[in-house]
Amino acid sequence: MIDKVKRNSLKRIGMSAVAASVAGIAGHSFASVNTSATSGTVGIVVPQADIQVSTRVSVITNDLEVLITNAGNQSATIKQMTPSVTMTKRGQFDFSQLMKDGDIFLAPGQSVSVPMRQHAVQVNATDTSNGQARSLSDALRRSFSVITENDSFAKVTVNDGIRFI
Repeated sequence: MIDKVKRNSLKRIGMSAVAASVAGIAGHSFASVNTSATSGTVGIVVPQADIQVSTRVSVITNDLEVLITNAGNQSATIKQMTPSVTMTKRGQFDFSQLMKDGDIFLAPGQSVSVPMRQHAVQVNATDTSNGQARSLSDALRRSFSVITENDSFAKVTVNDGIRFI
């Protein structure tokens, strides 16, 4: 005869075996699910573009310009940049001028620059070019966005300071 303690022990062992086999079967069935693109998936995941925005001194005009670089490892097509114009103390940066001929294609590491168009203004004598670049970086950080192919937003990183080339 089996006493009550042995009976409860056998129940626990049996339940453990059932739980282990159910977990093994469920794991196997999940692993065998076909995840190919032809099995009815909703869409293909497109990696997010990585755009880096920085300021530098232009060799041509010896003034500030904004440099937009594809910092990702895949090419990106820029369809829209917002805002189209960024105003600073000394001038404005018209990003819509880049888009006048259509979308911008950037290979990995490739850059485009937006020169500053000056306007009449009183500049404080204590304003340094580094301070002007910092205020431009702050303005870009607050409002600059890029929309790429498939109408997706790009990851935008704004770097501080001026690069001298």
